[in-house]
Amino acid sequence: QGVAKFERITVAVGYQGQGIGSILIRAMESWAVEQGFRQVLITSKWDVRHFYLQLGYQTEGDVIAGGLFPLIRVTKTLL
Repeated sequence: QGVAKFERITVAVGYQGQGIGSILIRAMESWAVEQGFRQVLITSKWDVRHFYLQLGYQTEGDVIAGGLFPLIRVTKTLL
């Protein structure tokens, strides 16, 4: 039906690389499905886009500039 939108999800530097980000994203996806959403849209830092691509997301649109760091939108269709 609709699109669940999440913004700038971050794991603190000292905790990165431990699987916490993947756990958070999967939990958010589960919540979105429970709420009836069929797609997720996340706005995140451009330099971590590969993290999302590994989780099955696709980039959408161009890099968003103008803030402290460039951003990208990624989307995923949920089952």
